[in-house]
Order: sequence, then structure tokens, then C-alpha cells
Amino acid sequence: AGGADGGPPPASKFGKFGKNPGVKTDFLPDRDREIEDTRAAILLKAEYKDAIKTKLEMTFVLHLMYWKPRGLMMQDVKKVKHSMTVKYGDTIGDLLQRFRDAHNKTYTELKNISGEQCLFCKEGLIIPHHFTWFEIMQRGCTIFGKNVFADLDQTPREWVEDGEEVEGEDGEERGEREKERKKKEMADSLKLYSHLEIGGVLDRRWFDRNRKDFPMVKWEVYNPRKDYRVAFVGDPGPAIVNVDHVS
Repeated sequence: AGGADGGPPPASKFGKFGKNPGVKTDFLPDRDREIEDTRAAILLKAEYKDAIKTKLEMTFVLHLMYWKPRGLMMQDVKKVKHSMTVKYGDTIGDLLQRFRDAHNKTYTELKNISGEQCLFCKEGLIIPHHFTWFEIMQRGCTIFGKNVFADLDQTPREWVEDGEEVEGEDGEERGEREKERKKKEMADSLKLYSHLEIGGVLDRRWFDRNRKDFPMVKWEVYNPRKDYRVAFVGDPGPAIVNVDHVS
């Protein structure tokens, strides 16, 4: 209200109260600050969701081994190199179904089964079909100091070394080296315990038939709540629960 004659209101005896800028008040409730923090959190959350959505649509080349059953009783395997382009948002089941559809004419054992009857295994861990590649790479799994899922979107070192050329090598020497490499590769592909560090696709029926043999006897289904740093793959003891879901 103004003065009696309609003029400006009289000045306050103590002036206008306000905050002293030299005093720390960040521990006190502040509605304006809380609104700003909430707005920033909502914006950051939206940016994170957009970044995740973009990442899930990105593709990478997955290098894997197909465990082809061989022998009269299908008790043995031969590991064959393959590469497929997948999205980070694709599930393991999507990959197995695509692999089966693309190669059922080459590998007759895949004709009468679906992707659900195939397995994807890496470092002795059988990955459930519902996991996406982004999920398992984000969760990680450390075994003997190595994150076994970190290199899924990278080319295996031995595959890169196979394609390298030696400086000063002529055509005949290169041909001999190629023959030796293929001979060694063939010998390694027939060993059950070789190439376990590379993801493998295999027929579930073959696995069930040979699961008591080494190395399959040590395999287990991947459990994101298990801390593999202290409970090894195939450990018959109680699982060590990792409450952070990241081992």
C-alpha cells in the first residue's frame, strides 16, 4: 500500500532482507536450485537414452567359430571360421537364427533345427539367448584378470596375424608359409580345447551328447550375478554373488 497521499510506500527501517553471498548455504533447502537440478537430471537422462538408442543401432563384425560335428558318431568337431555383421542391440538368439538360415545348406546338421537349438559359447560360458551384445559387453565378465566379452567386436589377434605378409618374401615362400599355416590351422581346428577364447556356435544336440567330455564338462551357463574373479567357470562350489552385476 502507498502513503496517505498516494505517493510511494515509506522505506523500510531495516531495508530489504536477502542472502549473504559470503555465507555457504548449499546445505539448506533451495527450491530454485532443486528445480534446476531436476531439470538438468531429466535432460541428462534423455541424452543418455538417445546415446544408448544410437549405440544399439550401430553394427560391428562378429568373428566366430562354428563347431561342425564330424565322425561316425558325431563325437568330434572341426572348427570353421565365420564372420557376421550384427547390431549391438541384436540378441544372441537373433545371431543363432541368422547363422542357421545362412548356413543350413552348407552344414546339413542345421537343416532340421532352428536357432533356438543352437548355442553360443565363449571362454566356457554359454550365453543365454535373450542377452543382447550391448548388455554382455557392458556387464563384462572378468576371468583370470581378463574381460572375456570386451573383444567381441574386435578381430581375433591370430586372424590378423594370418593375413599379414612378411617383408622381402617372394611368391614361393609365401605359398609355403600359407601351406604351413593351413596345416597348423587344420590341426588346431580338430582339437576340442583350441580356439575357446573365440566365440563359438554349436549344435545343442552335439553339446548334450558330449557334455561329459573335456572341455565341455567345465562349461556353464553365464550368470551375470556370479563373480567369476573368485568363482571360476565350472566351479562346483557355491556361486559368489556379485551385487553390482559386473564382475
